Amino acid sequence: MKRSIAYFITAHGYGHAVRSSYLINQLGRENQITIISGIPKQFFDEEITVPFTYIQAEFDTGCVQFDTFSIDIESTQQNYLEQAFKNDRTLADWVNKLRDLDCDCIVSDVVPFAGVIANELNIPSISVSNFWWSDIYSAFPKSPDQEALLNRVNCEMNCFTHHVVLNPPMRKWESTPNVLTDVNLIRIARDRSNELREKLGIEQTQHLALLYTGNYGMNSVKWEKLSQFDNWRFIGLHPIPGKPSNFTLINKDQFTMQEFTASVDLVISKLGYGTVTESLASGTPLLYTPREGFAESPVLEKFLLPYGHCHCIEETEFNELKWESALDSLVSEGRRSFRLFNDTERVAKWILSR
Repeated sequence: MKRSIAYFITAHGYGHAVRSSYLINQLGRENQITIISGIPKQFFDEEITVPFTYIQAEFDTGCVQFDTFSIDIESTQQNYLEQAFKNDRTLADWVNKLRDLDCDCIVSDVVPFAGVIANELNIPSISVSNFWWSDIYSAFPKSPDQEALLNRVNCEMNCFTHHVVLNPPMRKWESTPNVLTDVNLIRIARDRSNELREKLGIEQTQHLALLYTGNYGMNSVKWEKLSQFDNWRFIGLHPIPGKPSNFTLINKDQFTMQEFTASVDLVISKLGYGTVTESLASGTPLLYTPREGFAESPVLEKFLLPYGHCHCIEETEFNELKWESALDSLVSEGRRSFRLFNDTERVAKWILSR
């Protein structure tokens, strides 16, 4: 039976949208998908392989950041509560909009207000994530604003009828008919390193690294020093200052992000869910930096470390590009032989069976 599924995706970072895309590609094979998110439609056009409808909207703040490494706690609390009041005012409009779409089910990664809408519609609602935003906000300093924030998020998340808990989880869950635990949302990508090197004109004798840091808050990085690593070539989706001769700007026209990860010798990135899981799925070594105030980071790092072939470099050394020792060590270790497995099809079947 064909169902109409509304899929809400937070706009805080692209990691949620990346893993949601895997699941949407499964759910959308025989069902009608409406994506509701502040992530630009162009991203989903690149990642989604099934028909979908797109509505641009945002319902949560996620975390407001000073830069890619640290959180602006005060702004996060203020913005979230302001957004919550806006959500209250527009609740009836969204209920009517989804009723007009004949929505049978809501899936969310991880927009708390989506559960409230589903509750009003009296339809199943499934959260898909390794954390609730309250897990992140609980690390903030105790205050009346923090307490209000935690209460709001937990009340909204408790409106969901079902939960898919991804690895690594930030809270303990027991598997029940309404909860699916210990699953991974990843897409296994093939190694296309020979094609990639030929397309970019990179010799086999040079090491190849993917820079996946984004540009936000990265102005203090001495990118001009990148050229000192003359036996390395670096590629990335975002331009970097200084135009070092051994950096090449890439796009996803012919290679997916997962294929880039699987085709390089090393990924250099901040520690995020997508980066960790895709590195573990492909076996590609990971050089990463810590993220101050991100409660998810220690959980991701604990999950990553037993697999090996990873190295944490402090922010100051990262910004100064004091990478030589870490680069040499990681490339000498090669790829992991023990890798993460994929549960996307299993998760999709579980959701549809609800």
